Amino acid sequence: MRILLATDQPFWQRRGGAHQRIDSLWAAICGLSRPMDDDADSLIYFLGDPNDVESANFPRQLGQIHAVRSQRSAWSKIWRAWRSSWSWRQSGAELEARDTTNVDAASSVQELTLSDYCWTWVAQDWNKTLQAFEPDVVILEYVTMTYLQKLALPEARRRIVWAVDTHDCLSERAAQFRKAGQAHWLNITESEEIAALESVDLVIAIQDLERKWFEQRLTKPQVLTVEHGPKELAVASPRTASERGASLAESVAGQERAAPLRIGFLASNNFPNRHGILNWLDSVAFNLSSMSVELLVGGTIAGEIYDFLSKDGRVSAFRSQVRALGPVSDLAEFYRSIDVSLCPIEVGTGLKIKLVESLAFGVPVLASPQAASETLTAERGVVVCRTPTEWLDHLHRMIEDRDYLRNLQAAAYRYAECACAPSIVYGDLMQCLHTLVAAKAIANEAEQP
Repeated sequence: MRILLATDQPFWQRRGGAHQRIDSLWAAICGLSRPMDDDADSLIYFLGDPNDVESANFPRQLGQIHAVRSQRSAWSKIWRAWRSSWSWRQSGAELEARDTTNVDAASSVQELTLSDYCWTWVAQDWNKTLQAFEPDVVILEYVTMTYLQKLALPEARRRIVWAVDTHDCLSERAAQFRKAGQAHWLNITESEEIAALESVDLVIAIQDLERKWFEQRLTKPQVLTVEHGPKELAVASPRTASERGASLAESVAGQERAAPLRIGFLASNNFPNRHGILNWLDSVAFNLSSMSVELLVGGTIAGEIYDFLSKDGRVSAFRSQVRALGPVSDLAEFYRSIDVSLCPIEVGTGLKIKLVESLAFGVPVLASPQAASETLTAERGVVVCRTPTEWLDHLHRMIEDRDYLRNLQAAAYRYAECACAPSIVYGDLMQCLHTLVAAKAIANEAEQP
């Protein structure tokens, strides 16, 4: 089965949850569909900045890549919008030392529409690529890439299985942003989203809640839930629950002294992350300053946290308990350094990648109701906190009752072992694609005169 992935995201750079999602899905598809030493059956059609391929040491294991020589006037608007709120070059030390002058990254967000993505000038190269590579399946990353199906020649549209990896219900996400008074990167309505997806063969939803949303509105495409399986799981060696629990105490002269509970928050500096963590700090940080806890922050969100803690006298005492690690290149190392992960996100749709990644490394999660998937419960290492009192009660219990924390860690680790392997997460997708390819071949043969 020959598979082509069309995207405008340099996902191999793994900057943020969207990149992690695409990278893991594509790595699994490549690993499950072909021998590791043969990349002839997979191709990435990249519609972003070609410099991101030439200067980023593109990973050979991801197969072949064809970077379109984009017309700068077309793609620069999109890349300005995507990168306007990201600052990837800051290290942890720079974030800790930075001036506490708040710059609202959201103020520079530029909303796009589906028409901004409809690059008709790419039609010739696109059809030449389809003709040369002859894919059985084309996976389009986001609804924004669906115009490529319309640009394909009729024979290719009939022969190929077209799938869209959605990540979110984007119209629902945009509506939530508007309700919160925030610009969203894509201005899209429900009717526009459904119309763009209606012509494809398969819509990939990232969780069951969104699968149901799509199924209720779409008539032609099949809809399949494919959650997230961090590809590091296969190579990482997360500590076992007993080893992690033992690290929570230090022996000093024969006496056991409790070490601070290490809370981890890994996030880029976008609106849902800012909104979630700042609201969380506003409601609980005053109490945290008197507790034996330490907040380890990975990613570029730390500057916003420091600004907030510096400017609000009620919570400023907690700043000394916050450590900025900066951008995280080694997920396994980050999760080995913490005891429990934080996911207080309140705005946005889609599966929270940071939540699944945490569980994949055997680290339990304290999550808001909006962030927790309906299938991820305490039996799988996720504790839902609905009020400031619940957040504080669970943190206090973890400090005082190490068995409680160890049991949650063991639950997270069991979930990682039984639910995060690529063959489990992506196995149904591969089977579905094979079935759709076979069905299309039979239908096309029947149509031949």
